[in-house]
Amino acid sequence: MRVFKVIVGPQDPEEYWGNIAQNTIWHQPWTRVLDNSNPPFSKWFVDAELSLVYNAVDRHVDEGFGSQTALVWDSPITNSKRSLTYSDLKKEVSQFAKVLRDTYDVKKGDRVIIYMPMILETIIAMLAVARLGAIHSVVFGGFSAKELSLRIKHIEAKLVITASCGIEPNRLIKYKPIVDEALIRAEVPELPVIVYQRENICQTELKPGRDSEWQDLIEGASVGDLDCVPVLSNDPLYVLYTSGTTGSPKGVQIPVGPHAVVNKWTMKAVYGMKKVSWRCMVTYSDMGWAVGHGYVCYSPLLHRNTSIVFEGKPAGTPDAGQFSRVIAENQVKGFSLHPLPFLLVGERCDNSTKEWASHHFKVPILDHWWQTETAHPMTGHCIGLGNTLNPPKDSTGRPVPGFDIRVVDENGKHVANGEMGRIVCKLPIAPGCLSTLYGNDEGFVGHRLSISRLEEVLISHPDVVDCAVVGVRDELKGQIPIGLIVLKKHFHQEDLSSLKEELVQQVRSNVGAVAALKILLSVNNLPRTRSGKITRKCIADMAMGLSIKIPATIEDATVFDEIRQVLVENLNLDIPSPQ
Repeated sequence: MRVFKVIVGPQDPEEYWGNIAQNTIWHQPWTRVLDNSNPPFSKWFVDAELSLVYNAVDRHVDEGFGSQTALVWDSPITNSKRSLTYSDLKKEVSQFAKVLRDTYDVKKGDRVIIYMPMILETIIAMLAVARLGAIHSVVFGGFSAKELSLRIKHIEAKLVITASCGIEPNRLIKYKPIVDEALIRAEVPELPVIVYQRENICQTELKPGRDSEWQDLIEGASVGDLDCVPVLSNDPLYVLYTSGTTGSPKGVQIPVGPHAVVNKWTMKAVYGMKKVSWRCMVTYSDMGWAVGHGYVCYSPLLHRNTSIVFEGKPAGTPDAGQFSRVIAENQVKGFSLHPLPFLLVGERCDNSTKEWASHHFKVPILDHWWQTETAHPMTGHCIGLGNTLNPPKDSTGRPVPGFDIRVVDENGKHVANGEMGRIVCKLPIAPGCLSTLYGNDEGFVGHRLSISRLEEVLISHPDVVDCAVVGVRDELKGQIPIGLIVLKKHFHQEDLSSLKEELVQQVRSNVGAVAALKILLSVNNLPRTRSGKITRKCIADMAMGLSIKIPATIEDATVFDEIRQVLVENLNLDIPSPQ
């Protein structure tokens, strides 16, 4: 049996997390640590009330640490820097929260979309929304107007907060036109929009009667603090939508209380950070990702560390030396890198990259694993709990306390050591993870269809009569999607190249560049069972160079021979003949 389990402290999770939760300030105590009477809808710190923003900002000011630096914005792409102390942050968050309350009537439970770049105002907006007990949903600026519109509509946003632009190494992305189109697509063209004008970089025109400028609103706001609004522990703090899954949006809902307790705890237990004024943490991630929420914004502030907000890329802003410069200038003690520059997001860090980084940085390089749904690490090398700093080269650590992780086969049976399997996590999962899918409790216990959205776009083209999308290995990104398309009978093959370009652009426009679907292969038919289902697993296995056994229920087994030949010719693979 392959079982990974780490128990730290008391084996009773209620006692364990109840003790840790004592480090959080509550407006109202809990009646029970855990209510697991309706799994998987576990509730932590039942009936308790708190303000996460009080714990992340005001508390430190009240305890005499207002002069400590809370946030440092470092933007080599604009050659700009700016910092805020905890007192500064409290003031700016309070002012913007007043704007939201007094001008837009934002109150507890309302939903606000934030579509902004890596600037301090993004975090100020997040904290201001949460200060009022409202719910924010941050959308990555690289998403298309269509994807933004789906989120605006699904969450029934009360308003949108955006900036005039975001900046890439070689181009400027104007956000406002994307927002304008998204509102039309969402059928809410008059939804209020607050625009932060990046005055020295790019200014945008406002729509009279609907749009307002952030700077003007702040100037008109009343002076003074605004009290934090406490909410129930299991009320949502934020909703973060995952991309490229199903046709309908999938909003991961993270609860306030468990997030405040566990993410603060991970700063010391997982990352080994101490709560002193000179302990800085830099996390190179966009705020639109879970990593940005957890370890650019909330966790460092909850733990009273300094968080560095970096606007730039690993290279080209102007060079790769910016990472080292930021670390050196700020005496960074915690360095977390979103792995996109090296491999596909969510995949393990390859050994050659870890060895290179360890050699040049002269420190241990520790890999860990988690996902949007968990909001904090599932496995890792818990520095603060005494885990080794020299783990085996392929290791992403052991399960973080609270996660009982196992590896099983397709039938749910535990696999032997050294065998491949599926990772499962026993309920109840650790506090701080998703409590449900926003507006979709039924879908929370359903199956995830990760390729449906891409296939939906491909099949919408009039020349495509059938399609299937699977993942294949990629040296740089770990895994990328490829599409197999079946064209209508009288399609002219000389037009295939232009059609592929059109389909790639169609996916990019409807799903976003993050989809990364660039390889399309034309086949005559797809393998279907007699009941009409496409055997995607067989295609995926072949695309990985694995041997397959043709299922007995396949309607036409000869289809696999053509698919194998197409994969061999286009992917340069050695694929065994189907059996």
